[in-house]
Amino acid sequence: MKRGKLVHTDGIEQPTKDNIRSLSEDDEGYKYLGIVESDDIRHAEMKEIIQSEYYRRVWTILTSKLNGGNTTIAINLRAVLVVCYGAGGINWTKSELQTMERKTQKLLTIYRSLHPQADADRLYMPKKLLRKVVKD
Repeated sequence: MKRGKLVHTDGIEQPTKDNIRSLSEDDEGYKYLGIVESDDIRHAEMKEIIQSEYYRRVWTILTSKLNGGNTTIAINLRAVLVVCYGAGGINWTKSELQTMERKTQKLLTIYRSLHPQADADRLYMPKKLLRKVVKD
């Protein structure tokens, strides 16, 4: 990189005679801590990767025969953390996150973990408050 632009080189030779190749304009970049980068974070690519991994994990959890409480815990621990990890560096819009939420609710309904007419707010309510509402 020179003044913020990629400069083509034949690579950098290491003392061990290994050669580190340079990135080209059309190259896929490199991964650093799981985030695809080149001269900057590739937000569009990372969003696709994170969304596909998130949906894959939700689907895997829903196809396993866990009960309702364990399904929710598993989704929170296995699937949501994929999105949380990349949330600090990836620029998510509110509409993209709402789309992911709607698709998650659709998957929950398809695999009979959520009734189609159920109140979606109950998914996000703390357990203590939920118990109090159910008692009253």
